[in-house]
Amino acid sequence: MKKTLSLEEFIDLDELQAIQNSFARAVGISSVILSPEGKLLTKFTDPTGFCSLIQSTDKGKDRCFRSFMEMEKIAFGSEKSEIFYCFAHGGHFVSPIIIDGEHNGTMFAGQFIPVKFSTEQLQNLEEIAIEIDLDPGLLRKEAEKMRVVGEDVILNYSILLFKIVETIARRGAQALELSRVNDALQVAHDDLERRVLERTVELAEANKELKHEIVERKSTEEALRESEGKLSAMLQSLGDHISMVDKDLNILWANDVAKGLFGDDIIGKKCYKVYHGRNKPCEPFPCITLKAFEDEQLHEHETMVQTRAGQTLQYACTANVAIRDNEGRPVAVIEISRDITECKLAEKELLKRMNELETFYRATLGREERVIGLKQEVNELLEQLGKNKKYRDYSK
Repeated sequence: MKKTLSLEEFIDLDELQAIQNSFARAVGISSVILSPEGKLLTKFTDPTGFCSLIQSTDKGKDRCFRSFMEMEKIAFGSEKSEIFYCFAHGGHFVSPIIIDGEHNGTMFAGQFIPVKFSTEQLQNLEEIAIEIDLDPGLLRKEAEKMRVVGEDVILNYSILLFKIVETIARRGAQALELSRVNDALQVAHDDLERRVLERTVELAEANKELKHEIVERKSTEEALRESEGKLSAMLQSLGDHISMVDKDLNILWANDVAKGLFGDDIIGKKCYKVYHGRNKPCEPFPCITLKAFEDEQLHEHETMVQTRAGQTLQYACTANVAIRDNEGRPVAVIEISRDITECKLAEKELLKRMNELETFYRATLGREERVIGLKQEVNELLEQLGKNKKYRDYSK
């Protein structure tokens, strides 16, 4: 049975914290990521005074934890991002992080209210304050300072952050799986090498020692431009080449890595022309970007590209919806491409070396059988001459 991996096993939590902090502070929301068991994977970014006060007592912290776990359970059951309200009437964007069908964590963002607390809600908060050992007046004072933000604003920005976190987590999981495959290949290779060495002990003079080196709120380009300044620092920090593409496959935005590989003038050009030198969309049609626009799901594939300098590289690419219009329709897809050229070359070299070892192993077996046959013939000749056998009897 396949073991469910924890998010912290295949993603750098410090990097995740930095991305969360950068985004949350840029758009003025609080954010945190929890494991399925409720463990903090990141620290709260810019928590409100209201929420911090509630969590300052043991009873308040316990109520918050139970409320978060209840919201997480409902969100995981529906497998979609939603706005929930906690026991203290605070709004939270809740989205489960699901990789290959497994629940790896949950992202929370917000700590907001869509409208000012009503008189009834404030009275209820005073009752809650008594239950969790807080001064009712102090909690009411913090409640009156709670930030008021529309649910649609929280949804647009939080979904974009979630898509980036989900993509980073998915790439991390793939990298971990690739590492495990390489480890398995290494183990298989080591076992084969051991068997070869064991088989060639008696023929050490004729054999050489073997060695091996495996080696989103607005729907238009204006919304994208307004968001670009907030997202740029975060996306530029990633080592992959990243771009935003519209429905006509025009490149709307690209990070410095992509510009360094394909030129500073790629904005506004067709992605298939820039990345593949084609005059029409990539085959097989539709490409993963168009598929993402069609079904709004994440799509992946591996492809070869040629850089401006003429270098041919192999990339693992993902495409997913990043920006939607006011009606919820996708208007931009984010493409993230990771260079896997060296990894593919290493895999190819590993398979080559394993084939060479297998060939050598088979050749060694044949040679051993021929030597045994010669020794048996010598024994027979000596026996015919009435002399003692020189070699042990291999027929027994």
